[in-house]
Amino acid sequence: MSSRWKSLAVIFILACASITIMASEESAGALQQLTINQGRYTGNTTFVPGEIVEVTIEADIGDWYAATIQGPGGVPQNLRPPFQIGSSGDAIITYTVGDSAFDGYYNISMHLDNITFAGAVHFFVKGYDLMIETDREAYLVGDEVRIFWTANNIKNQTLPNYPDGVTTIDVFANDGATVSRLFHKVVAETPAGSTAFTIPATVNKDADFFIKGWHNSSLAFPIRFQSAIANFQIGDLAVTVDLDKPQYTIDSLLSITVKTVVRINQTVQFSEPGCTASIKIYKETDLVNEVENIGVLTTNSRGNLEHIYKFNLSKFQNTSYVVRVVAFKWDETYGTDSDDYPFLISEFPSISIVLDLDKEEYTSAETLQLNVTAVATGTGQTASFTYIYEVRDTNESGNLFARETKTVNQFTYKILDDFVGTLWIHVTVDDGQGNREDKTKEIEVDYAIVLVNLDKVNFLSGETIEISYQVVSTQMTNPYIFYIVKDAEESVVKEGAVGAGQETDSFEFVVPSPPSGMYEFTVIAIEDGIRAEGKAIASLFTGYVLLLEFNRNTYAPGDTMAIDYEIIALGESQIPNTFTITYGLRNGPRITYQTQSPTGRLLYLIPNDIDEGDQLFWATSDIGGEVNEVMVNEVIVVQGNANPFWHSEIFDMPFIIFFMLLVMLILIAMVLRQRRVINEVRYQKMVDVSKKVVETPKVAATGTHATISCVSCENPIEIMTSRRPIEVMCPHCGEIQRIEE
Repeated sequence: MSSRWKSLAVIFILACASITIMASEESAGALQQLTINQGRYTGNTTFVPGEIVEVTIEADIGDWYAATIQGPGGVPQNLRPPFQIGSSGDAIITYTVGDSAFDGYYNISMHLDNITFAGAVHFFVKGYDLMIETDREAYLVGDEVRIFWTANNIKNQTLPNYPDGVTTIDVFANDGATVSRLFHKVVAETPAGSTAFTIPATVNKDADFFIKGWHNSSLAFPIRFQSAIANFQIGDLAVTVDLDKPQYTIDSLLSITVKTVVRINQTVQFSEPGCTASIKIYKETDLVNEVENIGVLTTNSRGNLEHIYKFNLSKFQNTSYVVRVVAFKWDETYGTDSDDYPFLISEFPSISIVLDLDKEEYTSAETLQLNVTAVATGTGQTASFTYIYEVRDTNESGNLFARETKTVNQFTYKILDDFVGTLWIHVTVDDGQGNREDKTKEIEVDYAIVLVNLDKVNFLSGETIEISYQVVSTQMTNPYIFYIVKDAEESVVKEGAVGAGQETDSFEFVVPSPPSGMYEFTVIAIEDGIRAEGKAIASLFTGYVLLLEFNRNTYAPGDTMAIDYEIIALGESQIPNTFTITYGLRNGPRITYQTQSPTGRLLYLIPNDIDEGDQLFWATSDIGGEVNEVMVNEVIVVQGNANPFWHSEIFDMPFIIFFMLLVMLILIAMVLRQRRVINEVRYQKMVDVSKKVVETPKVAATGTHATISCVSCENPIEIMTSRRPIEVMCPHCGEIQRIEE
């Protein structure tokens, strides 16, 4: 056998052996499935330092496997000693991503009996994301391009902290033939920042422009390295000018709007700020000599400019004019653009139109009535108008239902019996003097209107809600009524049928326990294959109230306010475990107070330099989220030298009023006591007088005339009668004497 044939035989044998080995490797592995978990912070197979990668292998029970891992530019390493598949038919291999693990692609491979390749999974390691963005999407030649970059740790969005970190920013232009670098900058230790460069005048505006940025943990052999790309465009300046209307009177105001943009390929436009705009007015028949030079203005940061001009009566007359705007950026050598807007000054006025319909809602087969109010504005006078009425389906290109030309301002239209949808009503008004205005109104038409009302819109658990309805229609005469009740999760909790011919009726719904946050009640009316429905919503009676009680209603600058608060839960609401109360004067400092108690006292120091007078005191409480936030406002009085004693309150009554009432009560009590003492003295005196009756010695009666001595003053008392017993009063001292015989 020649050497040539020997060589071919050897090659054939080797090829057969290779095929046999490959076939045996494929058939030997009994691995059924190999899966990898998802990263906690990315939701995919990208992991950050500190995370654990879990690989689950499902294979035949009793098989032995070896697991190896290979990172970027590294050699395979054993993850764990060879392991055997247990009785569950699976096993889990874990790998913890260390802080020193390089960013990049990782591969975990499984080998049966530590020899035969059985399968592999891969994942990525990344510590942070890099984002690059420009301040605008498009620019003019000569503009400054501001470039922003930020690197954020994927785990917590903080900035990565690498002392040797470095950011590189490059700007390129690709014209299809070559890629040239327009800008290059390296910034150390700045994971977030910005830079800028100016677009040179020699740049090819038709090229593709992009920014490539890197942020690495170190300049040489970084373990963290991420890049990002941002694109921008360069175009030509374009300007547009608009007026608020095409026709004016000589005493009108001209409202001018100018917009400057970057135009790409004559179609796409982006705002261009800071452009100079020269605004002039010309006669339409003479575009060389301006009638008025309004001035040179600059567009704002959004490329917009608005100006109002009052016509100079000595320069303008009733004819056609043009507003011309010429705009440029930097200087006119970079290019300019202009735009014209023609308008007419006329002695005849413009027209203002108002459309009024007789109803806000319509149903099929109803007749709508439209009233048009046309008013001439300006100096001219006109009394007659021509009206063109048009009714279409949905919009201006829809099916035409009606068109009429009239000299009266009223129009009626009968809606089709089976029409449901949007009616487009268009009115054109012409005054015959060159003024024409139009206005459109759209109305919704239903086959029927179902009115749904609830006897309560807020409910508690176990309550009964009565739902009443009414079907309003000229077409539905015997509808079949159904109802559906849904909860806050849009799950159907009750449904049923009321029956046929019930255009007005009601049904009840008992709120279950525990209740949903709200219930939606839908009433459906169906007749002849046409459906109409109405809805109403009831909500669970919940909420919170924040009450404030001040220790007084007048304070002085520098005083400390003491405010008692109370948080009350309404309905089914539950008092949470914690509260955050923010309070203070509207024009003073704010205080945030966190507490576990729904009642307590708040303290607030009034600033010394606060304005005096009525002040608004406010407080809010965050009760488990923004939805449950409650607020209260109270007006207090701040005045200088306010004595806190006089402005204190007792039993919800100002102290000064309480003090005056107390003084009045004391005075009344004193007067009553004095009257009582006086009466007692008078009574006692009468008693004493009655006890002072003195028996005089018996005297012999010698007729009717006798004389006795007063027992008190011993002066004589003459007695002129013989009647006994008798009481006489001493004419000298007033003492009363009693004479028995």
